[in-house]
Amino acid sequence: MTTADGLSGLHVDFGVDHRGYRVRPPRARYVCTACGTTEGPVYGHDQVRALVARVMTDHPTYCTARTETSHDH
Repeated sequence: MTTADGLSGLHVDFGVDHRGYRVRPPRARYVCTACGTTEGPVYGHDQVRALVARVMTDHPTYCTARTETSHDH
């Protein structure tokens, strides 16, 4: 997906390690620029990975702005 597909609202912070210690865990949140749906914030590698996957695969299927637009054609 490209930014035009709504990923401009995906914010990922990969976290910070300092001398082998996790100072700040990875985190992510998503705000759909088309329909306004928000997801997150989530924290940790597994949760961030799951959110990104969900935004890329599942969100387009239930995004109200996309389904309304697709019916107009």
